[in-house]
Amino acid sequence: MTWLDTAPTILAAALIIFVPGALLAWAFGLRGLAWIAAAAPLTVTLVSVGTIAAGIVHLGWSPVVLGVFSLGACAVAWGGRKLVLARFGSKRETIPPRPTAAIVLAGLGGLVFGSGVIALRLLRMFIAPANISQTYDNVHHLTAIRAILESGNGSALSVGSMVQNGPAGIYPYAWHNLVALTVQVSDARLPVAVNSVNIVIGALVWTVAAMFLASRVAGTRPAVLLLAGAVAGSFGAFPFLALGWGVLYPNFLGIALLPVFIGLVGEGLKLSPAPRMHPALCLTILVIGLPGLAMAHPNIVMALGAFTIPLLVFWLVRLLAGRRISRWGTGAALLAVVLYMALFVVLWDRLRPSVAGSHWPPTLTLPVAAAEALAVSPLQVPLSWPVFILMLLGILAVCIQRRRIWALGTFMVGAMFFVVVSSFPATALRQAVTGVFFNDSNRLAALLPVVALPLMVTGAVWVFDLAQQRIPAGALQRSSLRTAVAAAGVLAAVLVGVAAQNNAVGVTERDTSEYYVSNADSWLLSSDEAALLRRVPEEIPAGATVIGHPANGGSLVYALEGIKTVVPSLSSVQSPQIKTVFAHLQEIDVNPAVCDAIRSLNAYYFLDFGSGRQVSDMRMTIPSSEDLAVTPGLTLIDEEGPAKLYRIDACH
Repeated sequence: MTWLDTAPTILAAALIIFVPGALLAWAFGLRGLAWIAAAAPLTVTLVSVGTIAAGIVHLGWSPVVLGVFSLGACAVAWGGRKLVLARFGSKRETIPPRPTAAIVLAGLGGLVFGSGVIALRLLRMFIAPANISQTYDNVHHLTAIRAILESGNGSALSVGSMVQNGPAGIYPYAWHNLVALTVQVSDARLPVAVNSVNIVIGALVWTVAAMFLASRVAGTRPAVLLLAGAVAGSFGAFPFLALGWGVLYPNFLGIALLPVFIGLVGEGLKLSPAPRMHPALCLTILVIGLPGLAMAHPNIVMALGAFTIPLLVFWLVRLLAGRRISRWGTGAALLAVVLYMALFVVLWDRLRPSVAGSHWPPTLTLPVAAAEALAVSPLQVPLSWPVFILMLLGILAVCIQRRRIWALGTFMVGAMFFVVVSSFPATALRQAVTGVFFNDSNRLAALLPVVALPLMVTGAVWVFDLAQQRIPAGALQRSSLRTAVAAAGVLAAVLVGVAAQNNAVGVTERDTSEYYVSNADSWLLSSDEAALLRRVPEEIPAGATVIGHPANGGSLVYALEGIKTVVPSLSSVQSPQIKTVFAHLQEIDVNPAVCDAIRSLNAYYFLDFGSGRQVSDMRMTIPSSEDLAVTPGLTLIDEEGPAKLYRIDACH
């Protein structure tokens, strides 16, 4: 299968991710860039809330149900908007001006450049359409998607119990539902749908969100939109590095959406340049979008809460300095900020994983971590001089202009998180600050581009404006010179984007692609094992259960081929019967407990993928291939290289 063959699947993923939310955003009255930017976040909310609602009423989740649910939400939004306008008048609605041709062309140019370079790098990083991430967490992610497809239930309240063979708490399954919907619409194989959805998220959702946030800092100008798109793919830390470690697909989705929410907060507080949406509309989109962000990943909601603090502080200082409000207004503003801070501290303390689950140690010294954060080159991502220079220019620009200093505040929060998690000793202080993020440097490294890109764009546009000011005002009256200046600006933006596609991004792409290699030595599922899995449905009776271990890739027979297995995921509960089989299968002819366990499980097929190679070096009880080869009562029915499929005849 070639990447060209996946074009329909990628298109299906793009339609699923953008169309429902775009309809809802339009019903609320959003237009222009804000409409496009809000589409994906609102879709994620529609999917997240819709799956929970469908699960409660025992309605099978499908693209048709999503369509009906979305149209119902659009009707409510449109009706509510009309009622508000009828009650309070047209002054409650801020109609954005029609964008100029220059803004439209620059926006399209930035989107095409940014999404194009990211998509091309992701294609090379994934290597082939059906390759999977050879990582620990991916067993859970792939299994969860299959569980959604098999059950028709994508509820965050239910999927975990299917994956873990028992009771489970709420888990963010928004990304998994997007992939499941893509499989249903395109009929693609699950790994192809996974890669297609990730291409859409990384290339389109992230680029659009980055352009929106940049416009809320530096203004809705052609130069801003073109530059934001041009540098969206300039970071190794996101979206490329985020697709390697873990693999952290839920975090990946949440981070791609995050810039939209930061921009909406700035818009609602009237910190962004005019024209702006009405604060009530911003608040509405924020409130409706937050459930989706939480179901993408809850720690991204907490990141948004932290990034909101400098915006609130700047808003409060500007409000007090302006002296345009009454004493009561001042008190109300102070009280609102204090209450926000108090609520944030409480949630920050309580909404976090356990200490045992946040065991990742610091890996850098304080000076190195600070330097990597400033250069937006974390975790050994090579230094990119274009990114570093633009960062310095951006910091200088917002300090001089001051009205955009809140953007520097958000970056300082992101940098603080990375420095603490990467270099502070593993004490209670580090746990208090970054335990929300599992004390994982990779998750916090991926946040840096979100808060760095607006500064970089601001710095570049500032330099462009300074250069333009050197031209005599009278000379700019000539259309030929204005055209030349605009052409020079376009050329400069393109050159910046091209220069940023350097070794720093290339090295990250190459290193991350190692997680997607499929060969005889792959960490989770070798090419031989994958080939054998594809034949399993032809080798066993319909409805049969296969015994395969998740640590060596055997349980992926369920995720990839839809064949039931006894341990779907590394987090699945292993019953005493399951433990007996894995620990004593080679004793099947002398230990009656083994056959008792197999009969109890009703599982008479065993995938032998070896016991030595286990993902993430997790040494779990798995019988060796050498022992199984000489065990009486096991019949070899298929093999591919060292991978073998046995039928357990001794227990019939």
